[in-house]
Amino acid sequence: MKITIRDNGIGIPVKHLHKVFDPYFSTKEKGSGLGLAVAISVIEKHGGKITVASDLGKGTEFQLFLPASAQRVISTKPRGNHPCRKTGTILVMDDEITVRESVSTMLGAIGFRVETTENGEEAIAAYSQAFVNNKHYDIVILDLTVPGAMGGEEAIRLNQTNTSFNCCPSQRLR
Repeated sequence: MKITIRDNGIGIPVKHLHKVFDPYFSTKEKGSGLGLAVAISVIEKHGGKITVASDLGKGTEFQLFLPASAQRVISTKPRGNHPCRKTGTILVMDDEITVRESVSTMLGAIGFRVETTENGEEAIAAYSQAFVNNKHYDIVILDLTVPGAMGGEEAIRLNQTNTSFNCCPSQRLR
């Protein structure tokens, strides 16, 4: 199967094309450089391939090639019964608004109540406030790194070692 994703943006300079899948490579001030590195890893682990072509001033095109199965897939689940209907509250922390919004929309569509924060400080504050209000999060999703602010890794480490948070040890971010 071939999937083509194309935009009409500014394009990628030739000198950067060979680096776009490298972990932590980014030309954006707020980018982490992990998105395409994760994409290529997942695609290759499924026996696929991804290519990129770009024209400055015209845009960029990614082509994903995924192996097709020769077997016919037959669903055994009855139609109309949503297999992923869930409930609970999830805290999502990410510095990119598009990520927060898309994750919230997807999780909300299957029944979760979602709260979002932009960085680790806000996540810890929300978690602590929920605890004070005798509420809890069933799941906490944290962005590992947040340029210029506390990321998920630091928030977890800080929360596990700081006893001044309004959480008991069993309710700390994990």
